[in-house]
Amino acid sequence: QMDQAVKHLIKAAELEPAQAMYAQAVALLYETLMDYRKAVAWARRAVALSGDDPANVSMLERIQAAAAASENS
Repeated sequence: QMDQAVKHLIKAAELEPAQAMYAQAVALLYETLMDYRKAVAWARRAVALSGDDPANVSMLERIQAAAAASENS
């Protein structure tokens, strides 16, 4: 079911490419799936679309830290 969720969220992001909330949702879902490479990419997109919104910047930093930690383990 997670695959379906990812597909639906990505489709929403494609249909509304200027909406940061969809990019944020995709990033959070990939973070949950521990696919940090994709999570970071989507989080960066959310930050860019939101004009450096502090919540999205914080999300990106958290995901980047998790990615680094997973590489070091």
